[in-house]
Amino acid sequence: MVTKKKREAKRKTIKNITSKISNKSNIDILRQYLYALTNVSQQCKPKNCIIPKSKSGQQIMICNNNVYKAPSEQFVNRIEQADNNTIKMDNYSMNLLIQSVIKLLPIKDSVEHYTKICKINNKYTLRSKKMGYKIKSKKYRTLQDYLLNIPEIDINLVCKWLEQICKTLDILYKKIQFHHCDTKAEQIFLSHTGKAILGDLDKVTFTLLINNKSERIRLTRLSSRSYLNPFGYISALPEKLHLLSKLESMRFENNPRIGPDLEKAGFIESVALLSRTQHNAEAIVKKTKHLYKNYKIQLPENILTVKRPSSQTAAVYYVKEIKTPKYATKLHSVVNLNEKNGKLKLTI
Repeated sequence: MVTKKKREAKRKTIKNITSKISNKSNIDILRQYLYALTNVSQQCKPKNCIIPKSKSGQQIMICNNNVYKAPSEQFVNRIEQADNNTIKMDNYSMNLLIQSVIKLLPIKDSVEHYTKICKINNKYTLRSKKMGYKIKSKKYRTLQDYLLNIPEIDINLVCKWLEQICKTLDILYKKIQFHHCDTKAEQIFLSHTGKAILGDLDKVTFTLLINNKSERIRLTRLSSRSYLNPFGYISALPEKLHLLSKLESMRFENNPRIGPDLEKAGFIESVALLSRTQHNAEAIVKKTKHLYKNYKIQLPENILTVKRPSSQTAAVYYVKEIKTPKYATKLHSVVNLNEKNGKLKLTI
């Protein structure tokens, strides 16, 4: 039986925890929350897995029913204040945070998110459902996989998937001012039911409430010295030399743009370039041009001459601005990171 004395002691404990949290800055609260997410003891138990090559060094295991993703061996955790309303972080912390946010939203079935956080070799790992849409005994995990390997591309089906992705981007923007800054056909996963899933969220920006204060969350450049970056400024050179693509520039912006039109056009352009024939590319662009505004896609005369057509650089190279991009004057989000019952939690 809980006595009055014990209840009073519990209330004091919760009050002390709340007081400690309220005295912390928003960036400290965010660090504390992410640390709690990754401070798990349960071990992952993957079975019958293959390990694909990863350009970023991320450790990936594709198994029977699940995919396991862990940070690279060179992972450097960085969460810093950029300005009064902006917090910047490394891409692995970004991926963990945004997937945690996605799990709360009613649109989570259309966006990649983890089902569990566990450990492999003492490193936190995100477990998610394995993707793959089966057509005539062959499975296609991503839209890029479909475009490059299906015997004959179904243009109407491809445009349906692109419409689903654009709808997802619209909802995410409305909820958390979300921008996807790596728009490649490879980042569009295909579910078992044939639905387009927005994936690979380590290069995004969005708005989050922390203790009811709006904070813009965006990427940081790993400019500290390491054996990969011995002089500490290499990662900043592309921006200083104006070599960043439109989407790469968005990763480091402190304010959201008005709407996700650039990402929509970027995904569509990426798909068009991989559609194998000029006729397919033109049909895809024509059928989807109503999905975005203030941009136009100018296809090359021959898509087969495009170098590295699957890259994000190619995905936006032929996307041209009709008007200069505008930025939102206010930050807003439906997701709040705050204290609840003595613990930090994301709530809507």
